[in-house]
Amino acid sequence: MKISIDKLLVLKAFYLGHRIRDAVDFKDAAITMVNRAISNLEHKHSHKDKTRMLFYYLILCELLRGNDDVFKYRLIAKNLAGSIDKENVYSDYMSIVNETDSRPKIYGINKGFMFKQSIKSYKNTLSGDVMLEWDNDLYWMGAELPFPAIGVSAYDLTECQFEFINSCSLKDVMSAHNINYH
Repeated sequence: MKISIDKLLVLKAFYLGHRIRDAVDFKDAAITMVNRAISNLEHKHSHKDKTRMLFYYLILCELLRGNDDVFKYRLIAKNLAGSIDKENVYSDYMSIVNETDSRPKIYGINKGFMFKQSIKSYKNTLSGDVMLEWDNDLYWMGAELPFPAIGVSAYDLTECQFEFINSCSLKDVMSAHNINYH
């Protein structure tokens, strides 16, 4: 089964933003690059360009997760998604945020509280989650919390989709969108 483009973009924005956020040395440069991409796209009017702009806003939201500025950018992303009939993209992103939030959540009450495991409780980081190799089978490592949050499985990825999520850098994506990242 192939994952839809909308869900794939949400997953890519999440994983890319998460990986960069964890690479502290590159985070500020990445925020500058993402802001450059957004600035480049905000004067364009095609649906494709607006969808790309939403993608970059979601990356920015992930980069800024845990920072008070994230709420401003989530609102911008939500409004943009609504204006281009992509509410599902924003909704899926927020489902991933809720599923991977490191704050404890009440999962049920039975003689006290049970907390849902957060992404921080897993030994492997998300950058190691996606894959080790593709050889006619998917060899998964770590948690796949983002996938079920949006109703899909990592095993639904095609080889091409896997490569996109696992291997394409921010520079690669910006180059493919003809956006100068310098």
